[in-house]
Order: sequence, then C-alpha cells, then structure tokens
Amino acid sequence: MLKIYALLKTVLHSCLAYKQSVSHPGKCRLVFRSDEVQVICASVNFKQLPSKDFPGNTTDLSVRFSNLSSITSDDLKILSHLRQLSLIRNQLRTLPADLLLGLSNLHALYLENNRLKSLAASAFIGNPNLRQMFLSGNRLESLPAGIFLKQDELVFLDLRNNYLQNLTPGTLDGRLYAVLSGNPWHCNSSLAYLWHWLRMNKKRIVHDDTITCQTPEHMKGRNITEIAAAELCVLRNPLCVL
Repeated sequence: MLKIYALLKTVLHSCLAYKQSVSHPGKCRLVFRSDEVQVICASVNFKQLPSKDFPGNTTDLSVRFSNLSSITSDDLKILSHLRQLSLIRNQLRTLPADLLLGLSNLHALYLENNRLKSLAASAFIGNPNLRQMFLSGNRLESLPAGIFLKQDELVFLDLRNNYLQNLTPGTLDGRLYAVLSGNPWHCNSSLAYLWHWLRMNKKRIVHDDTITCQTPEHMKGRNITEIAAAELCVLRNPLCVL
C-alpha cells in the first residue's frame, strides 16, 4: 500500500510540473496533510492557470510570483473543494464578477500585491463561508456599495496600501476586523462613515493600525480617530451625519 501511495504521489507531482519555457524556472508541488491537498506554485510564468492538471480535491491553491495576468471562473469551478486560494504577487488587474461563484467552501482569499483597480459589487457572491480576505498592495480606488453585504462570516479584511480616499457607508458593517493604513484618505465630509466606524470600533482595528489623512494638505498626517467631527463637516454637508 505504501509503495502504491508513493507511486501515486510521484505521478501526480510529475503532472504538476507545468512544462513551458520560463525566464525563472519553477514548478508546482503537492503537499498532503490529513484531509488537505495543497498545490503550491511559485515563480512559474503561467499564461493560463492549468487547473485541469491539479487534483480535483485540492483544498489549498497557492500561485505566487507567477505573472498571472488573468483568471476566469472556468479556471476555478472544477476546484469546488477549495478552502484557501492565494494569488499573491501576480499581475491581476481585474476579477470577473463570477470568479468565485460555486466555491462555497472557500474561507480565505489572498490577493495581495496585484494590480487590481476595482472590484465588481458581486465579486464575492456565492462564498458564504469566506472569513478572511487580503487585498493589500493593490490599486483599489473605491469599493462598490454592498460588496461585503452577504459575507456574514467575514471577520478579517486587509485593505492596506491601496488608493482608497473614502469608503461607501456600510462597507465595514458586521463583525469585521480591518487593516486600513497606507491609503490616501481624504479627510472631509465624504469620510464621515469611516470616521464614525473607527471611533465606534477601536478594538476592531488590528496591529495598532494608524490611519491618517493624506489630503487636504492642512489635515495631512493627522490620525483620523483624533479629528473632531466639526472638522470633517465644516461645509455642513447634509450627508455628513456624525
């Protein structure tokens, strides 16, 4: 039995050595742990994710430093057992609205250090068990209203080092712990929602995250939680309810 298992593992490992000409040679490897099947790919210049070469019962898929510039729902739908998906340090600019549809077991999503500029409002529909989401180091300028509305289990959100200037009301509602530093927050009445959330949820700001204003110039560098309400609402914007 052990010989059969070793042979099977060797065959699968060989299948995952995705053969193509790359400038920085790399390969995928399999890791078996209890009820987990991990596929780890690093520095493999994929033109397209070779999902059909991965075991159908893959639970953890990691594709890092691989210059992956696009991905479709067809690339992932055959991997319905996925619990963790890591696409760190690729070249992703957009995510199809239905990318994660059907991945009902997914509980952790790592998309750090890509080139994402925007996300569809329905980007994460169909992932009721998603608990952790890592979006730091992208180029997100805004988040659509209700993007996390149906993520009842989502408890951790990392939005560090993007291009966010404000957040749509309701974005962080729920049980979220968030990391928000490194964004060019614009401290005027449009920041009222975030200001209020930060003041009411100090225990949900992780790692002593310091969230400061970038603009306007006279507010630059100030800790948002230390700003008085009147300073944000000097224009008496009727939408600025603090």
